Amino acid sequence: MTRVSAQSASYIKTDLSQTALAGLRVPLERALSAGGIILFPTETFYGLAVDAHDLKAVEKLERLKGGRVDKNFPLIAESMAALEQIARLPEAFVPLAQRFWPGPLTFSLKPLVDLPAGVVSVRGEIGVRVSSHLGAKHVAHCAGGLITATSANFAGDKPCLEMADVSEALLDAVDLVIDTGPCAGGAPSTIVGFENGEGVLWREGAISLDDLHACTDIHFRSSGG
Repeated sequence: MTRVSAQSASYIKTDLSQTALAGLRVPLERALSAGGIILFPTETFYGLAVDAHDLKAVEKLERLKGGRVDKNFPLIAESMAALEQIARLPEAFVPLAQRFWPGPLTFSLKPLVDLPAGVVSVRGEIGVRVSSHLGAKHVAHCAGGLITATSANFAGDKPCLEMADVSEALLDAVDLVIDTGPCAGGAPSTIVGFENGEGVLWREGAISLDDLHACTDIHFRSSGG
């Protein structure tokens, strides 16, 4: 795929208006249903999405990213309703979801349905959040509610704020590019979960530990100890 600014079958330069998002539905649904990889914007950096239920698409994404030795692909759900189709949010986490969703809080949860190995951790859990980015939510909607949200870069490369940062090799490998201009950058999502009945802060990111403790009685221990 060459770097172009004009519309094409595989590269769409757009904005986040409702009219523009509606115009993306057909190309997104077509690409996702065919097992395609979508390069799309999020609150922080550009990401790579496939339908998270599609085994062949997830495996294709794994090959592109060079394999997932010890990390599963993070997921974006369109909404709480979409999440409830695949996992149960513990009652203790509900206040956190009410406070921080849509936003940069990822819950590590046991899936209720069979999902591809590439999106499931070694602990048998998925990492999922509801995004506050209109474009990301729309991609999830067009996939039926659940997409991968791994960063749009090869292993060892920096995440991409804008299209000029994306390598030519990666552009050539994806099936559809949604370019909405520069992303905002910033810290990644905070990741929390339970282990042996104890709250665990797997990663402190955009939401601090103090922010979490301000709206829940859960005492989160760091995953480092």
